[in-house]
Amino acid sequence: MDTASQPFSNFAKVYDSFMHFVDYEGWAKYVKRILDFYDIKGKKLLDLACGTGKCSVLFAEESFEVTGIDISQSMLDVAKAKQESTQYNIQYFCQDIRKFNVPEKADIAISLYDSLNYILEKNDLQETFFCVYNALGKEGIFIFDMNTEYALKHIWGNGKIRRNEGGVKSVWQNEYDDAARIATLNLTWQVKEDGKKKEYFELHKERAYPNEEILDMLKKAGFSLSVIYAHGTFIQPIEFTARIMVVAIK
Repeated sequence: MDTASQPFSNFAKVYDSFMHFVDYEGWAKYVKRILDFYDIKGKKLLDLACGTGKCSVLFAEESFEVTGIDISQSMLDVAKAKQESTQYNIQYFCQDIRKFNVPEKADIAISLYDSLNYILEKNDLQETFFCVYNALGKEGIFIFDMNTEYALKHIWGNGKIRRNEGGVKSVWQNEYDDAARIATLNLTWQVKEDGKKKEYFELHKERAYPNEEILDMLKKAGFSLSVIYAHGTFIQPIEFTARIMVVAIK
């Protein structure tokens, strides 16, 4: 087996196969409910850490002007290949969301499916919030989800699972560090390439951030209003909430 590759590099080719269970349409509908609730009318949308572009396409289908940003060129290559089969003009840029630039101000910024948990340093998350604030126009809105400590500690936890999706066999082994609040996923999978079996390995890490810390950082970045919901709802999270959705308005 090769040494570990960067997260979402080699895995990009099989990512959609393994994430087939994700209700992307439901996520997009929830974001639209939030936009309606806060009476956001703008259509320029930034999809940060957009990955393979699943949600980018869903929002483009709803007449949003979408710009997708991701640090993984491999994931963007998959996203761009999808775009070729559609009529949507989605702009994709390979940039680090901690320090990105866009040609014009957006009305909406989103970052979905625990992408921000991959930012392991508090200072880097703060820089991301500053960057998003500067990328938004007046009264712009930032909507993002995160895994909670409960999710990383008790659902991811310390264990191993085996999966077989579309003939791709994989092993997902998790470890949680209480002191650092960081979950580490050792992901191994096998595919056939040119008739030969090949094994890949990636190391994924996610950090849990307390709700109060998230709100403080958003305030420091300049957002005038920040609210945290239990994901999929408009109610406050509780101790056993696994995923939160954060809404911040400029």
